[in-house]
Amino acid sequence: MKVIVPGSFDPVTLGHVDLFERASKMFDEVVAAILINPNKAGWMPTDDRMRLVSECVSHLQNVSVLSWNGLLAKLAVDERADAIVRGLRCGAEFEAEYPYAMLNEKLSGVETIFIASNPTLAVVSSSGVRELALFGSVPQGIVPEPVKEYIDNMQPLAATYSTVRD
Repeated sequence: MKVIVPGSFDPVTLGHVDLFERASKMFDEVVAAILINPNKAGWMPTDDRMRLVSECVSHLQNVSVLSWNGLLAKLAVDERADAIVRGLRCGAEFEAEYPYAMLNEKLSGVETIFIASNPTLAVVSSSGVRELALFGSVPQGIVPEPVKEYIDNMQPLAATYSTVRD
């Protein structure tokens, strides 16, 4: 069975890696699909995301990485995927993801399988990582080491802002 695990992975977190690892044990082939949203400016260039996700899943023999600029439903058909896999950290994410799952199934005939996140990683999000990076660094245990090194080598964005004091 072939599945697609879609996301922006901007950046990839330990929660994402955990999802890839768990999916790789359940399915024959897992495609980590970096989706490019033309309505959003990525924080990291797509090439960097591709490289970092590839590094972070290199220990998983049945996981491949690609980028896609289009509808997830079309990718699912083009890749002949049997399912789409989405990780859920909380109930609110199910409510947000459910309509997309139904639409993707209607457009492609491909079902979405939801996997509950590892509770120890449920607080980890790409947007949270980006906010931490704004102030210069991301603590251990949130992102894989290659991503931590990438972020640590960036110029902290907060350093470019002036501070106003009362």
